[in-house]
Amino acid sequence: ELLERCGGRFVETPYSLRLEPSTIHRAYITHLAYTMAHGLAPERA
Repeated sequence: ELLERCGGRFVETPYSLRLEPSTIHRAYITHLAYTMAHGLAPERA
């Protein structure tokens, strides 16, 4: 849920659930920016 709020999209494969490759970097960078600016507060991401 947190990574979706940061812009990540998930795709379901026959074996797993994974982040869509085109959104991985944006989701992690967005999450990192909020974490560094506000502390670890998922509700703000």
